Amino acid sequence: MYQIVGLSTDYKTSNATTSLNPASDIVKAVGGASGCSGIMAPGGERTYYADAITAAQLTLTTTGRVGVQKAIIMVTDGDASASAPSQMTTALGSQECHEAITAAQVAKTAGTWIYTVSYGSPATGCSTDKSTSITPCAALLAIAISPAYL
Repeated sequence: MYQIVGLSTDYKTSNATTSLNPASDIVKAVGGASGCSGIMAPGGERTYYADAITAAQLTLTTTGRVGVQKAIIMVTDGDASASAPSQMTTALGSQECHEAITAAQVAKTAGTWIYTVSYGSPATGCSTDKSTSITPCAALLAIAISPAYL
């Protein structure tokens, strides 16, 4: 888990514009600036996003602005299947997709909106969730604040 860019609001040059600000670090990170392909995951450990949700929620509650709607936007294939997640000792054991759903429920209960972007999600997956079968898309649907935010 890693944070690419801290909280920022400079993705547009003004509220009135519809184009992205090519000088913004967040725009560069997602490949929205000319000549910049964006960041790539370092790879090797595969996906474990329960900790990412928990860390994002902690950042929003400790450094986020007061009176502003807190939101998490996840872009993932939804297939949590890490070879060495940092928090394997949760109440659910090693059911990584369900651990992410639990982390999202905590964030949503605190008032945070979670948007999920399914990016190349496989039809099957979440192989660590053996006792309760779930697909990556179903996990992302459960994580999002509502189906409209998937």
